[in-house]
Order: sequence, then structure tokens, then C-alpha cells
Amino acid sequence: MYTPGLVASGNISPCRICVMDGEWSVAQATNGTTEPCGVSGPWPRYAPGTAWDDGFIAQAGQDCPVYTDGEGAMVEAGNAITGGNYIMSDANGRAIPATAGQYFVGQALESATASGQRIRTKLIRGHVE
Repeated sequence: MYTPGLVASGNISPCRICVMDGEWSVAQATNGTTEPCGVSGPWPRYAPGTAWDDGFIAQAGQDCPVYTDGEGAMVEAGNAITGGNYIMSDANGRAIPATAGQYFVGQALESATASGQRIRTKLIRGHVE
């Protein structure tokens, strides 16, 4: 179950790592230096392939479903990831292996061999020492 009531502060794509951007406001993450709050839902706002489809789950001022701690979520990989790795955000909110000194959003439950693949994760936020 996603956290209801969060509002996007800008464009957010599906299956991207998110950070809090104010009271009840979320933004797509851009690195691992800010603590993530979760992962955006897996579906776009409008049906894919239609004239309305812009590829976003939410734009500024719109409700944005975000999955949080303890939940499972699909996240888009930004690079190769090995199942079991802790994952953090790249510059586009996609998952990459977490590195020392960075915040992670969860643990990959399966591997990704390339950027753009969606993988299952268990959301457990933390910090790599």
C-alpha cells in the first residue's frame, strides 16, 4: 500500500526513488546524499500509448503515490545491480548500487543487467557507512 496524500513538487516518473521536498511534498531523487522517502508507483498517470501519455506518474501539484519502508516496490535501474545490493538514487531517480557515505532506499531482490530494467526491491531506508 502506498502512502496517500503526498504531492509532487515537479515531474516524477514511475518506479523512481523519491525524497521529501517540504510538508507532504515529494520530488524525484537526484543523488544519494539526501535521505529518500520511498519509490513512486509503477504506472503512468495516463494510459500508455494514448495521446495524453507523457510518461509521468505525477507533475507539480498532483497526487503522487509513493511506496515506503517495509513495502515491496518496483524500481527502475540506472545501471547493473546485483540482487542483494543496497540501492540508492542516480541523478534521475533510478536505482544504482549504494556507495559509502550515501543513503539507500532499499535492497534489490533481483538483479538488473542494464539501465532501464525494472526490478523488485524491499524498501528499508538506511545509510552506508
